[in-house]
Amino acid sequence: MTKYTIAPKDFKAFDVDGLEHRMEALNELVRPQLHNLGSYFADYFTSQTGEDFYPHVAKHARRSITPLLIRG
Repeated sequence: MTKYTIAPKDFKAFDVDGLEHRMEALNELVRPQLHNLGSYFADYFTSQTGEDFYPHVAKHARRSITPLLIRG
């Protein structure tokens, strides 16, 4: 894994069978690189604009129940 490059091999995480195992692969292979990119761009945009930027990598939220439909 390079600091700022997502390589073709990293996309193999999407080929992993089973959601739990796939999420583990994504967290191991892709997420650290997204954090690195976020930090890099936050620093860059802060230096260019004088405004503070904060990196954020969203997490997949799994529901344990199906939400009720809201009827209006």
